[in-house]
This record gives sequence, structure tokens and C-alpha cells, in this order.
Amino acid sequence: MVYSCFDLYPKSLDELLAETGLEIADLNQMILEMQLEGLITEISKNCYARNDLEI
Repeated sequence: MVYSCFDLYPKSLDELLAETGLEIADLNQMILEMQLEGLITEISKNCYARNDLEI
């Protein structure tokens, strides 16, 4: 569910919180896991985008 909120264009943490309705601790945990898996990247402080995995 959370991964589908990410796009190739960066979204702020506030936007993601509003879209998902999750608590900040839960969202931060999911963001960290997706970063470690290489699915998303932190473009700037608290601003995230999906990695373009298609070749």
C-alpha cells in the first residue's frame, strides 16, 4: 500500500502521511525498509521518490 504512494517525482513526508493515514513511526519504518531494498531514494531531507527499476 505504501509503495504505491511513491512516484518518480519526489513526495514529502507530510504528503505521504496524509495519503497513507499511518502514524509517523510506522511510515518511517516502512520508508527505511524500502530504502534498504533499493525501492525508493531520499532525494532531499524527508522527500522521497520511487527508483526507476525498469530498463
